[in-house]
Amino acid sequence: MSQQPPTKLPLHDIQGTVLDTYFDKHVGYFLLLRIKDAARTRKWLLDNHSRITSAQQAMQSQQASERNPNEVFLNIAFSYNGLKVLGVEPGLIDAFPPAFVEDSDTPFRARILGDVDTSASKHWNWGSQSNGTHVHLIVLAYFNNENWREEVDPSPEGFIELAQREYGMELVAFLDTSLLAGNKEHFGFRDLIGQPLVGEVGGKYGGNTIAPGEFVLGYENGFGKGRTSLVPSYLPPGDASEPLELGRNGSYLVFRQLEQDILGFWQYCCDRAKGGEHQEIPYGPVALASKMVGRWPSGHPLAKYWDEHAEHNGDPTLTPDPEPRGPLDRMVQAYRALLGEFHNELDNFDYIKDAKGEGCPFGSHIRRSNPRSWELATTTEESLRLSNLHRILRRGRTYGPPMMDPNMDTYRFPEVTRELSNIAHSAVEQVRDKIVAKLGHDDVEKHLLREVDKTAAAEALQQQLGLDDHERLVFRIFFVKRGVHFLCFNSDIERQFEFVQQQWCNNSKFAGLDSDADPLCGQHDGPGKSGMNPPTFTMPAPPLRHRCTGMKRFSTVKGSGYFLMPSISDVLRLARGEFGG
Repeated sequence: MSQQPPTKLPLHDIQGTVLDTYFDKHVGYFLLLRIKDAARTRKWLLDNHSRITSAQQAMQSQQASERNPNEVFLNIAFSYNGLKVLGVEPGLIDAFPPAFVEDSDTPFRARILGDVDTSASKHWNWGSQSNGTHVHLIVLAYFNNENWREEVDPSPEGFIELAQREYGMELVAFLDTSLLAGNKEHFGFRDLIGQPLVGEVGGKYGGNTIAPGEFVLGYENGFGKGRTSLVPSYLPPGDASEPLELGRNGSYLVFRQLEQDILGFWQYCCDRAKGGEHQEIPYGPVALASKMVGRWPSGHPLAKYWDEHAEHNGDPTLTPDPEPRGPLDRMVQAYRALLGEFHNELDNFDYIKDAKGEGCPFGSHIRRSNPRSWELATTTEESLRLSNLHRILRRGRTYGPPMMDPNMDTYRFPEVTRELSNIAHSAVEQVRDKIVAKLGHDDVEKHLLREVDKTAAAEALQQQLGLDDHERLVFRIFFVKRGVHFLCFNSDIERQFEFVQQQWCNNSKFAGLDSDADPLCGQHDGPGKSGMNPPTFTMPAPPLRHRCTGMKRFSTVKGSGYFLMPSISDVLRLARGEFGG
């Protein structure tokens, strides 16, 4: 087998979701499975590998003049232990990098990722060896038809039943997913902005165009000069003339389920913002939330659009009336949103003109996760090069029903939060007592973990509990969980995803700060917290900085795993047992 990469990316062999966001696929599911009979699982792979969606198919589908409403995009990935159970040659499988081999639930990687206390792997619903919820393979399915449960054949229930009866697999978790209105996540901010562009082999890289080997194994990476991302290989003893290799045209998938405390996040912002009980800043809760994110809810970056004294705190997409005042007003707002995307306003910026962090704070989520050309080296060019060595391709999706109305403007979230905060603690405890009496615990998410239609299952549970209208509201707000399925692709888990999480997001000393971890996904408390002082969020401002104290964890890890998403041809070779075993 040739070790020289081709001059172009073979889109027909790369699984589609590695290079495509699938934004036109609004709903889907992730099927987490464990292999019990490798021979029967390989038979399933052999019979179904042709159904895997390639990057070429995804691109052609989007360019087609007529779309198939029942089109399904399907991809598959394997954990280290999954490859091991499938019988991959031990010498080959041990050639994989340590992060993939160890997986994310080991104590060392938990310290790197900040997975402690309530985020510790022993509490996870899936992905943990310690509690027996480890995963061998994951099937990712995406649909553009809201009625996918009725349209797909076999149905998810039917497939799960076949998987356990015929394919030698057992279900660990069924996770459904959808895109919220406006591509926002549950905190109310537009998500998945700032994706890097994947350059062709041998192209010019820089700015937002990243070398393909940073994401696809076996190609030129960000170090240049012929350096390529490594493809695990092994030369068996004996007469073998060529080494076995597994991973070329594939990518490493990081999958983490992050439960979001939406009410807690907005309660904190309302409390610390202007007019709150513990006011610590001179502007409103949406402005504080935007400072934490680094963008306005619309996605416009604060580095370009921050002005706390401007009308509506400087969000360039808002009219004086946050609600459209008729058809013409709705057309104007839609046009502005389209125009902003057309000119790439959401991502065409750097921090050169915001060197002091007075617009976008140093500790904000987006400034940490991608510092761009900002002061990582002595020149902006070298800073950008270093920053680009730690980029990831994000493919996350939300899960769970929106806490607020799906079409509600984020600027109304504080108002609704104050209303929900008036729900009596006794009412919450009353509903909890009923749930515990029925289930033996109050973890509704765990109860629904293997349910395909979680909405129907939750409704059935409420009926069994005999909840009245107010109790149903309490159930929906406090016991039905929601969050983000964080998925990202990279060719080096340690240098890319783990570096960003440890050195930038969890680092309380980032950019000269004192005790400031990432306000959205950082570790603010518990063992291993890097800051010695109580957790804070600092915002530079003239003449004196603003600081919010008592920062809390607003995202909790409920499951995590590292997977290899092989090329489509390698999936076929796995099915045929060509990697040994």
